[in-house]
Amino acid sequence: MVSSDLFQRMFRRGSTRSSSVSPQPGEQPQLLRQGNSTNFRRSPTSERDIPHAQIPSWHRAVLGSPGIRPESCKVKGSRFSASQLPVLAEDHAALFTSLNNGSGTNTELSSQEESPFFTKLPPEIRDIIYVFAFGDRRIHMDFDFQGTSTKRGRWGWWHRVCDDADNCLANKTFVCAETAAAEESMLRHGSVAWLKQGFEYYVSAVNWLRCCKLGYCETLPILYSTNTFVFSHGIDQLHRLNRILPSAHLAMITSLRVEIDVYRACKAIVPPRMHEEFQDFYRGFFNILERRLSGLKELSVAIAGLPNPRQRLEGEETEWKSEDEDQWIGPWEQLAASRRWKRLDIAVPVVWSDELEGVVKKRGKLEQCDRFELRKGVDPFQKGW
Repeated sequence: MVSSDLFQRMFRRGSTRSSSVSPQPGEQPQLLRQGNSTNFRRSPTSERDIPHAQIPSWHRAVLGSPGIRPESCKVKGSRFSASQLPVLAEDHAALFTSLNNGSGTNTELSSQEESPFFTKLPPEIRDIIYVFAFGDRRIHMDFDFQGTSTKRGRWGWWHRVCDDADNCLANKTFVCAETAAAEESMLRHGSVAWLKQGFEYYVSAVNWLRCCKLGYCETLPILYSTNTFVFSHGIDQLHRLNRILPSAHLAMITSLRVEIDVYRACKAIVPPRMHEEFQDFYRGFFNILERRLSGLKELSVAIAGLPNPRQRLEGEETEWKSEDEDQWIGPWEQLAASRRWKRLDIAVPVVWSDELEGVVKKRGKLEQCDRFELRKGVDPFQKGW
């Protein structure tokens, strides 16, 4: 077995036995990044220790958020325009420009096949190294317009490796950072309690992917297929992922956790009713999971923010008609029947679980497929939109 110490030296992964370093009085704590080994650890005592839990980003929870509708996207658009999501042309050729042309100068390239890394180590060993360096993690991801008062805003990726999978997305005290803004808020205004000593919160894969085409081709499937990706903010994350990644990359993803808070998007209309705009979003959301993410084997979907059934107006229709069932439950059944799942569960607010479970059983499809589990989710308004 290849020594993990060797991997740590090769990829500069810190030891989990490193000592704790405390910030100086008045100094802002910094989250572990490339080249930064400052770490902190203390368990949060209450949700008040986590200020981002009280800072809703409601603009990410509406149907007008860039990336959801096609008209909110622009091919080769500006990274500095907050109103439109910049997307690549369908051939995604721009992704490979830096690999093919480098800096644009005439540079003599070495034969990648002659590198000792590729000639001395068999593919099985290289895969072990790739998984150690870049895979087998639970990763919160987001693509958003990011900027500060001193830095010009631009579209960019953010990610953070989850250090507490048992509590992540659960109705417990610990809450993970879900976006760059949330992470910044936690660091600036809150406790550093959630930082674990010696834990690496970032995957430093970009430089390796850019070093050579052979390394890129070997590493990319590991990066996508061995990690579990978590999208748990707003309703636009999955749509943005679908619009900015090539189809071949999307098909490599095997494990995903998605949570959407639909309260603002459904405009407080209580099921079984569904307005047309939300119907388009809802159908498109599950269509991405079914068709675009064709390699998924493990999937958890949490639907939060459904208006409480008690909000129905007097005399309002409460009976589920067949067209209502097709709109709400049909996408779940189609997704379940699309492949053989290792795990597929759908969580709904507790106040809706009994009614929706009754509808599922009434349709008689659950026993036939028996491929998805309907779970009771957390509070209906978890994010406080």
